[in-house]
Amino acid sequence: MEVPGIPGRKGASGPKGVKGNRGKMGLKGHKGKQGDPGIEGSIGQPGLKGENGFKGEKGEVGLIGAKGVAGAPGKNGTDGQKGKIGRIGAPGCKGDPGDKGPEGHAGEAGDPGPPGESKRAHAKVSVVVVTDGRFDPADDDSLLRYLCNYPGVEVNAIGVGDMFDKKHDSETLVSVACNNKNRITEMKQYADLVAESFIERLETVLCPDPVIKCPDLPCKSELDVAPCVGRPVDLVFLLDGSERLGTENFNHFRSFVQQVASTLVMAKTRNDQNWARLALVEFGKENENEVAFPLTHDSNVISTGLSRLTYLDSSSSTGPAILHAIDNIMGKGNTRKTRRGAEVSFVFVTDGITNTSSLDKAVSAMRREQITSTVIATGNDVDQQVLTKLALESQEAIFKAPKFSDLLESSLFGRFIRWIC
Repeated sequence: MEVPGIPGRKGASGPKGVKGNRGKMGLKGHKGKQGDPGIEGSIGQPGLKGENGFKGEKGEVGLIGAKGVAGAPGKNGTDGQKGKIGRIGAPGCKGDPGDKGPEGHAGEAGDPGPPGESKRAHAKVSVVVVTDGRFDPADDDSLLRYLCNYPGVEVNAIGVGDMFDKKHDSETLVSVACNNKNRITEMKQYADLVAESFIERLETVLCPDPVIKCPDLPCKSELDVAPCVGRPVDLVFLLDGSERLGTENFNHFRSFVQQVASTLVMAKTRNDQNWARLALVEFGKENENEVAFPLTHDSNVISTGLSRLTYLDSSSSTGPAILHAIDNIMGKGNTRKTRRGAEVSFVFVTDGITNTSSLDKAVSAMRREQITSTVIATGNDVDQQVLTKLALESQEAIFKAPKFSDLLESSLFGRFIRWIC
């Protein structure tokens, strides 16, 4: 029986075998982690210019800017427009005595008469002091009341702000007016001194009970002239129909024009050489002009035109509207629509906030055509420079009111009627 022997030692490694056949493709591995960001590349070339976007909505009206530094005094302005024809005066007093007649026989001596007195013995003395109320502090302030020490002297004080719009000193005015606040009048500018309303009030204060006396002749009361009687007046209203006007003011304006037409003495026929005719143009942006009615004397045409007129609610461009009215409402040459010798008057209803690109050209055209001008402005947010330009530099031709409905009140409306006629 054979028994296995003890294993021999491990032999040396054999040579490397031949490369085996390619194995089968393994399964797809799992997604690896995200790599770190690469190095930042260079800035690329600018892209093509895009198309224009849609026009944005109109922004809100900005706040009023701060007052600028006072400018240097300007040059003398051009001559103002011709004033209105005044009322016919009262009949004159008795004329000078005629030639002396033959001397008559002497009569019997009469009884002695009572002692005479001066014609001015009971005259009332009124003093009007116009001042801003400021004075040198070194002066004696007790002199402010100097005139108050004279019996029969009535002192009235008018306080006016200075050229820098600084308000007058009210305390000084009280002293000047002898502590009577009813005799103090306050104003913002010196131009207000020539306003018709102020002059009428001053006449009432200085002469509350006027008496007209003529020697040996009973005087008659002053004659009153009806508006636009005895002369032709062609009145053209130009309404600023911008969005700043508003529907309520637009309706008030239509009532205002209707009341003007009812108050004035209108021409009897188309070619009547006396009395008034009216026209109305509502304007918005450039070349947007709506003629409510051309120059007419017919109240039915005026009423129909006002009822059909719609509110433009647009932007404002006054210059082109003026040129349109001159060319189309007034006409030129053979197509002239105003009457021969008529006073042509433009009445602007605007706050003056408008496109002024062609305004100077239009105002020059008004001067060439000898057009008189009146401006109606309401509210506090106005462009005074434009209003003055439209009024042909005449502050008296600018009518202002806090709101449009005030124009229908009797006092302001009456002033307007007297001004235009």
